[in-house]
Amino acid sequence: MPEPYATKTMQQKSKNSKNPSFLVSLFYMALLNISLKYFLFYLQVNQKREKLYKKQEELERRHREEEDRLIKAMLAERNEELNKFNQEEKGDWESKLKELTAKFDQEMSVGKKSGKYKKNDDLKVIFLVLYLY
Repeated sequence: MPEPYATKTMQQKSKNSKNPSFLVSLFYMALLNISLKYFLFYLQVNQKREKLYKKQEELERRHREEEDRLIKAMLAERNEELNKFNQEEKGDWESKLKELTAKFDQEMSVGKKSGKYKKNDDLKVIFLVLYLY
């Protein structure tokens, strides 16, 4: 029965263990084995790093989308409040203008009867009201 391969190599190693070139070749094989393991480890780490980068990019993309959505909502709310404010201001302005016009008409009717106002004063008040509007 032939001897197994492992015993042959063991016998060869024991015979060649004193040979310097054999020791050098064993050293280089060990270095090659270590460098291969290091390279495989580096590939695994690099793959994990790439996965982390992709997850980070996905997270940043989601945050940008969320931020854009919030900014759009905030701007829409701001525009709505601005329109509401402008309408309220316009309503207040119109009510004040009506009050002033009524007061002016009342004073004009009283002033014309008593002769207190002149035509120039009427024009000044009209221009003032129009200027403020």
